[in-house]
Amino acid sequence: MELLNIDESRVTHLMQMRRPAGQLYMPEAVAKVIARYSFIKHPTVQDLTERRDFVSFGVGKFADSQIQEFRVYGDGFTVEARSKTQILDAFLDDLLDWGTKEFGLEAVPVLPVERHYESAVVVQSKTDLSKVLRPLHVIAEELNKLMEKSTFKPRPFEPTGLIFSVDQTAEGSRRKEPKVIVDRRVGTSFNENIFYSQGPLPTDDHLALLGRLEALAG
Repeated sequence: MELLNIDESRVTHLMQMRRPAGQLYMPEAVAKVIARYSFIKHPTVQDLTERRDFVSFGVGKFADSQIQEFRVYGDGFTVEARSKTQILDAFLDDLLDWGTKEFGLEAVPVLPVERHYESAVVVQSKTDLSKVLRPLHVIAEELNKLMEKSTFKPRPFEPTGLIFSVDQTAEGSRRKEPKVIVDRRVGTSFNENIFYSQGPLPTDDHLALLGRLEALAG
């Protein structure tokens, strides 16, 4: 299994914070965040004076990697990049440690802290991952027989991927887990065994899961 590309990584950190010394002066705080992480997109005066669901910073730098977007919500933060989630973890840890010392912030111990992950990767497998879908090949054969009735020459269908979902009505965290998807990369030949995958996992765990799938398909 070879990692070809990281399409997107996102880490969401849910928590509430307070400042016992009083309301934080946001223009100064924003300026300090920009200076520390080199963001070139940042909240405007209008963003800071009007009621918003979040304020956003964009195109920053941390550990020699670009941070695509960083959002501050009333109940936490999200950070996105095309890097491994470990870098985003380190960014959030640095931000929280620095912010606590720099601004006198502290966590509100009302709700448990939650950290959620999303990663989207493109990999090239040593084998055809769709082999784990062997029973579906029978359905594909029936589908292709029906397609032969077309007035044009149809391309054959094959099962190409997997989707895993959670029961969104089941008891769980404050955030709904997105689907896990493994499918052939659009625009690539089936013979290349290039797959796109997304899921609520740190990058290394995501790649380990795909490696397990590769072993099963082999």
